Amino acid sequence: MSEEIESESVSESVLDHSGYVHSVTGSRVNHPQPHLNGASLPSESPTSLPDGFPDGIHDTRINSFALVSYLPDPLAAFLNHLRHHFAADCMARAHITVLPPRPLAADPRAVWRVAQTMLQEFESFTIELGDVEVFPATQVMYIALNAGYAELVAMHSRLNTGAIAFDEPFHYHPHITLAQGLDPSAVQSALVYAQRRWTEYNHSRRHVIDRLTFVQNTVANRWTDLDSLDLPTHAVR
Repeated sequence: MSEEIESESVSESVLDHSGYVHSVTGSRVNHPQPHLNGASLPSESPTSLPDGFPDGIHDTRINSFALVSYLPDPLAAFLNHLRHHFAADCMARAHITVLPPRPLAADPRAVWRVAQTMLQEFESFTIELGDVEVFPATQVMYIALNAGYAELVAMHSRLNTGAIAFDEPFHYHPHITLAQGLDPSAVQSALVYAQRRWTEYNHSRRHVIDRLTFVQNTVANRWTDLDSLDLPTHAVR
């Protein structure tokens, strides 16, 4: 991913940006649970970014930022279609969350520069998608990872420090969300459906994480891509 600011095309999307453990095995910090699509995360008042970041919708932005890696087609297209089955109006783009949504007390542009410096310590790596599962505590349905989990946890741990740090309400648990907010009585049937559909996916379930995108939420809960960074790829196996 290029380090230059992508000012010519500002991408908007609705993301859940979850990345927390939703199972009862993780100890929970004493904070309100954030809505998984970021809507109820700390937002306070609309805020704009400093010069240099895309500013097409700066008057609607709120103080909620995240770091994600989008999945490519055909994998993303399949997962997006599957999510639409459970929420027809869902506009989420399939992704892996590296840093779940958080407010920033410092200049976002300066924070991003710090994050870019820390990310130079990492090389691209491969993830492999596993089975469809459900977090017991929240009934969020997701796809687990068979590979790449440890690398994502290490990256999250490195980045969640200093000006970027946030006292997250759950332990970080990399995954790909498929459905949330389902009627509890419908979760089991939804799980069976998703598991069956996932077995029908005939393409590779492996993907190289080599691009990370810094995003900001808006009052309309539409996430905006601010900038991206490419990770070196020479060490990927």
